[in-house]
Amino acid sequence: MKKLTNLEKDALREVGYIGAGHATKALSEMIGQTIDVSIPVAETISLAELPKTVGGKETIVTGVYLPITGDIKGSVLIIWQEAIRKKVKA
Repeated sequence: MKKLTNLEKDALREVGYIGAGHATKALSEMIGQTIDVSIPVAETISLAELPKTVGGKETIVTGVYLPITGDIKGSVLIIWQEAIRKKVKA
């Protein structure tokens, strides 16, 4: 597994922040409430490390898995932890 350079992590954070900003604005308009967003974290971890990273095997999260195909192959997993989902529902 390739580790990301700091420049690559910064680029992913920026893309994530822009995407989160657009999604947050759309969701806010749909539900008629203000939604706060924080700067996303970009890390390279193995799937085996995922439960520990999100707080343990029993931690409830929501995720979107995006396979990447073409010249560059890989995948992206976007995770929202339960506390964030509760805040959005309020």
